[in-house]
Amino acid sequence: MRIQITTDDKIYFVLIDPDTCLPKLENVMQNFMHCTQMMFGKRVRYCVAFKTSQRSFEIYRPKCRHEFKVPVHPGDFEDAIGLEIVTLGAFFVTQQDSILVFESEGFKQIDEIKIEL
Repeated sequence: MRIQITTDDKIYFVLIDPDTCLPKLENVMQNFMHCTQMMFGKRVRYCVAFKTSQRSFEIYRPKCRHEFKVPVHPGDFEDAIGLEIVTLGAFFVTQQDSILVFESEGFKQIDEIKIEL
């Protein structure tokens, strides 16, 4: 079971464990819409947001789809460039002195190509 807690600053998404009834924080986002309540569609492709005592409501759609929520590698990838090769089932990420190769499905590091400077 998933619930939302909406505050003036943030919206907290909490999962409730059905066995123990304990809450677990799933995600937090800024309340840039300044809403008091949000409702998501069945497949989370749209969101209806409204404020208390407001005559109308607003419908939002996501600008982009991103699901990289789990760190894949402990390294620093600031200013790195990534490239996915669908036919290989892998993606490449540059670092200052190497190119790291990860598999697309499990995000495990397959190889590291050292670059001589």
